[in-house]
Amino acid sequence: MKIASYLDYYDWSLDKQLKLFKNNELDQFIVRKINGKSFLDYQDNFKKYQFLLKKQKVGLFDPLLDPIDLSKEEDINNLKLATKFCRMIKCRNIAIKIKQFNKDVTTTELKEYFKQIIKITKSRNLIIRLSDENDMFIYNKIVNEIKLRKVKVIYNPVSIYHKNYSPQTAFRLFTKKMQICEIADTNDQMEAILVGYGEIDIKDIFKNLYEIRFKGLIALNSNLDEVFENFGINKLDVDKKDKRSNMRKYLDTIQKMGYVKYDSEEEVPFEDIIAHQIKLLKIVFK
Repeated sequence: MKIASYLDYYDWSLDKQLKLFKNNELDQFIVRKINGKSFLDYQDNFKKYQFLLKKQKVGLFDPLLDPIDLSKEEDINNLKLATKFCRMIKCRNIAIKIKQFNKDVTTTELKEYFKQIIKITKSRNLIIRLSDENDMFIYNKIVNEIKLRKVKVIYNPVSIYHKNYSPQTAFRLFTKKMQICEIADTNDQMEAILVGYGEIDIKDIFKNLYEIRFKGLIALNSNLDEVFENFGINKLDVDKKDKRSNMRKYLDTIQKMGYVKYDSEEEVPFEDIIAHQIKLLKIVFK
């Protein structure tokens, strides 16, 4: 299985992201934010970023566009620009969010919507990311009734959990069109948390991936910047002990495993935590 990770935390430059990509020997690179900005704010640097990315294996480009509403000229133009950049960096997969549909939408209407988008993206695969606008009914309909080869989905258990839907049930439903499986976790307060310390049964997802002989991309998307903001990695404050207990337990565990050495009163390098979680994915899937 191919392993990737989002590396666009904070305001990291593309140079730093590529350095981490190489240092961690990942299979594919994911382009999302650069210098903390989404595509529409860094599009003026097409040529510069094309030069840096053209020798990399880019597995996914996520321009972070608004849900695509084909009645809005701005959405169409933004998608055209994103598709141009996707083609320039030789990436076959572009992530999008779909507009809001009501439960009465027909399969024919959904199919026509995607056909119109494919006319813009042409040879790119449409990788659908779950959005807040639609409930799981719509995504189930897309997966099971839209017979378009270029329409794929991203399986992210946290996004599904936030919709009050079972990640395990969704995994089975999404299997047919799952192109990317994102590894992420959340606590019961809907806050990002270190993988394996939240409400998602990660081991069950790993088992499912093997059972279906998944051939797509497994991507670490653990929102580590949010984790660090929510739970901290410095010396524990008295009033935050309960909230930060999983972070301390995690750091103690990985130190015993030899991945990270840290002083309880000092910061742990952010890059070390990313490297450790990538190593765990490699242990499981390589």
